[in-house]
Formats: sequence, C-alpha cells, structure tokens
Amino acid sequence: MEKEYDVYEILYDGIVKYVGVTENYTRRVREHLKGGKISAIPKGVNKRDVVIISAYETNSKEDAYRVEDKLIEEFDTINNGWNKNRSGYRSKNIYNI
Repeated sequence: MEKEYDVYEILYDGIVKYVGVTENYTRRVREHLKGGKISAIPKGVNKRDVVIISAYETNSKEDAYRVEDKLIEEFDTINNGWNKNRSGYRSKNIYNI
C-alpha cells in the first residue's frame, strides 16, 4: 500500500496562515489544535477561529513538497503567516525522496 500525503492549510480569519505536509491528516489536525511545541498555531490564537483544510492529496512525497512550497510562496506564509521556513522540498533541496 502506497503512502498518502496531505498538503494542508491552516486559515485564521479566512486567511491562509500556514501550509504543511503530513502522512496522517487527522493526527496532525489534533496536534495543531492541542497546541504546544509541535503546533504551528501561536499561543493566544483562539482555536475556534482556526480552520484546517486538506488542500491536496498525493502518493508522491516529492509532489506534496512541491505543492506545499508553491502554496507557501503564493500565500507568503513566511512573512505574513506562521510558517517559519520554506517547505522541505526547497529548504532541504530534496529531489530523490
């Protein structure tokens, strides 16, 4: 069975603030909403105002990172959101995953 990767977006007040990739969408949503060290949602943000959506599904990790990178750039979530760096695809220069 092939792995499935979800590229997901976190919206706050209707604006995309974070883009990520996960192999387990349900678990990752719970982690973000629970808060703490592995959550991209900053402290003080009311979780009731946050929407997390799966934006893209693929069996290719490389494809998922490419889409994530494109969405980070499109929504400028590094300068105007909660992403701290580029996607794994660009920041780690991953081509042979």
